[in-house]
Amino acid sequence: AVGRPDRTTVVAVGDGGALMGLPELETLVRSGRSALVVVYDDASYGFEEHMYVPRGADAATLRFGDTDFAAVARALGARAVTVRGTADLDAVPEWTARGAEGTLLLDCKVSRGVLAPFLSDLLGR
Repeated sequence: AVGRPDRTTVVAVGDGGALMGLPELETLVRSGRSALVVVYDDASYGFEEHMYVPRGADAATLRFGDTDFAAVARALGARAVTVRGTADLDAVPEWTARGAEGTLLLDCKVSRGVLAPFLSDLLGR
């Protein structure tokens, strides 16, 4: 964001990583730079769940309660939307039409049961 202030920074992160990176979100918002943050929110350390549960790990140790990342982002001064369907994505073109100023966070509620094809390959499934 600092190196190319003329561009919009895009951040894609899982919810576990987002929880660990809250200080970075605050810094990004405070910087005032144009940034779109997409949180893939399945209330789980998803990769770890797909990797370790088949090996006998207890899934409960890899899951956590639903976190309202949109509320957290708004509390830090960002614009934010909870995405439960495609209509909720209308916030993105609306934000860009207004100049894409500041940070827009999308808290995308996703299913923890879906495994991306590249992860299937990586995990040998």
